[in-house]
Amino acid sequence: MKVPLINNINVYAQMQYKEFKMKEKLGMVKGYSLLAPNPLHKAKSLQVLDNVENQDIKNLRIELIKNKLKLGREISYEELEFLKEHSPEDYDKAVKVIQEREEFRREIRNYRTKEQVDRAYGFRMNGYIVAMKSAGGDDVEVIQMKAAAIRDEYSKFIGTDEYKELEDE
Repeated sequence: MKVPLINNINVYAQMQYKEFKMKEKLGMVKGYSLLAPNPLHKAKSLQVLDNVENQDIKNLRIELIKNKLKLGREISYEELEFLKEHSPEDYDKAVKVIQEREEFRREIRNYRTKEQVDRAYGFRMNGYIVAMKSAGGDDVEVIQMKAAAIRDEYSKFIGTDEYKELEDE
């Protein structure tokens, strides 16, 4: 399953814009208005969000984490814990994606030829396409996240020396 590159770029740009807006609300952006200083303007990291009671900011952070998963990027332990505390249903989705990524990583490391690795990737992606056609609602989002994670893991693996050392069939 190929996702158009322009779609990934759009999602990434939206994610960056939302992250900028969140930092702007917290006063973490240079050049922030000095006329009305924000008490959080010296915030150094997103950990400040845990202390902020503003639900909009928490929702924005949850959305940013979900966008990372949709792009196939790995999330940090802190982000996973944030989801666990503030959005249990998204936490469950993230755990499923992480488990799928780890399972695929272990699977491809056991193969002896490049063709076996490529075939495993193809089978996995075809399975997601079939599942997506029959799924609905939140299931589609989880499947998209899993597919993006597998695509990312495959891309990383084919760039390694381990892959280059595999036999050609």
